[in-house]
Amino acid sequence: NFSAQSGKGSLTASGEMELQKLVPGAIDFNMKASNFRAANTSQYNALINMDAQAQGKVTSPKITGSLSFVSGFIQLQNFGENSVETIQLDSVSNGPEVSVYDSLALDMDVSFNRRFFVRNKRYLELEIELDGGLDLLKEKDKDLQLFGTMTAASGYARPLGKQFDL
Repeated sequence: NFSAQSGKGSLTASGEMELQKLVPGAIDFNMKASNFRAANTSQYNALINMDAQAQGKVTSPKITGSLSFVSGFIQLQNFGENSVETIQLDSVSNGPEVSVYDSLALDMDVSFNRRFFVRNKRYLELEIELDGGLDLLKEKDKDLQLFGTMTAASGYARPLGKQFDL
């Protein structure tokens, strides 16, 4: 069992994980959150409600449930900038790579209720208020699929000093 408090919000999780010679195997977890502050930085802020389950093996979990963003924002970094920086990573592999994303199965309902914003301050100044919901579906070794409707309930974009209201 696990529980956490964040302001007036709470997160609880309970479940089981199989261990064979200290190697994780099958999992069965339930997680619930109510007005829980999941992020609180200058770039991300999110107050969430959640009811989710994770089952299967640690190496190939299936996550199902619902996630609702009560309020918050994401601050984009230099969105609209003309130049793009190229980054190359050097890595050394000491064995077979296991991709958590590839082995993941997902069926989550994600919703926004008009108090979640996408913001940018430099180059293209903007603020967009999100509303709507998405169904995130992914089968093991398949691509993520999104279904649903998202709208920009209100907001603005200000390129080159000209404001466009939504």
